Amino acid sequence: PLSAPFPISFPISPPPSLSSMYTKLVERCFEGCVTSFRSKTMNSGEITCVENCAARYLKMTQRVGLRFAEHQAMQQKRATDAAAAAAAGGK
Repeated sequence: PLSAPFPISFPISPPPSLSSMYTKLVERCFEGCVTSFRSKTMNSGEITCVENCAARYLKMTQRVGLRFAEHQAMQQKRATDAAAAAAAGGK
């Protein structure tokens, strides 16, 4: 069996799919902002709330994505350094 020269671990999960993110955004912002079902349209307060909620959600998702990429780059560097140290030690 093949084995990696260093353990591979993913302590955090990869970012969710776009459709999953969209679904969560809609659920979170709709549930938090839309309170009246007396008309076919949202009132101005609900619209503002949904716009702010969506902006915050997208900003948070972007930050999480950046942190995930940084973490993956750090893990890759550690793996590369460990492989280089193992190769240098084996000579």
